[in-house]
Amino acid sequence: MKRMKLPGVIDNLALLIAMVSECARKEGFSQERVSELEVAVEEALTNICFHAYDEAIGEVEVRCFTADENDRLVVEIIDSGKVFNPLSVPEPILTPHIEQRNVGGLGIFFIRKMSDQVEYSRFENQNLLSLTFYKAQKNKTD
Repeated sequence: MKRMKLPGVIDNLALLIAMVSECARKEGFSQERVSELEVAVEEALTNICFHAYDEAIGEVEVRCFTADENDRLVVEIIDSGKVFNPLSVPEPILTPHIEQRNVGGLGIFFIRKMSDQVEYSRFENQNLLSLTFYKAQKNKTD
């Protein structure tokens, strides 16, 4: 397992994403899957940086490890910010033309689409977002 814990600020996104990307590359993930993983992790971390701690700066921990004989990579993102279950956010309505939609609001949508599995839990005053990525993205029905 590889882990990194840093202040949850935008300036640290590149370091955290690079660590996760390195884990995926070491396990033989294709560049396409690594890019999808990077999008999902960046969206999750950005939400923490902007929303979890209000005006304060809190920490975020990112852990990654393989499972199923290295067929999948699990990325856990942990923060002690406000309670927020991204799975409770409804799917966005994508039918209006892009110029008619509000800016933002697609981060959780991208997390769900790029990850093969998304789980959330709250324990000991911490949010735990678990993102699972298979080497070859599974066919998704949602």
